[in-house]
Amino acid sequence: MIIPPNPPAKIFWPAALYDVNTRTPIINSVNRAAVSSGTGVVENDDGSVTIHFSPELSKGVDKQDWLQTNVGESWFTYLRFYGPTEAYFDETYPLENIKRVK
Repeated sequence: MIIPPNPPAKIFWPAALYDVNTRTPIINSVNRAAVSSGTGVVENDDGSVTIHFSPELSKGVDKQDWLQTNVGESWFTYLRFYGPTEAYFDETYPLENIKRVK
């Protein structure tokens, strides 16, 4: 998931993983179901943030930008903007769907 530069949030934004069956935050071995602008995510050179979802931390991926999924378990994510700005309401902030990368 790529969060483009300048997210439309005055306060902060989190991306969180939820278990499909329980609809609660995912339980994983790193005890972390979310990353956010307040947790020290590492920005790309252009100011965007790439969030990685996978069971294992991939080589070259910063741990702060990774959310651990569980093998064989389905999940979904929410991206929230707290203190949304006009770009959120007028839908000018560009967001894309999560893409599978191999």
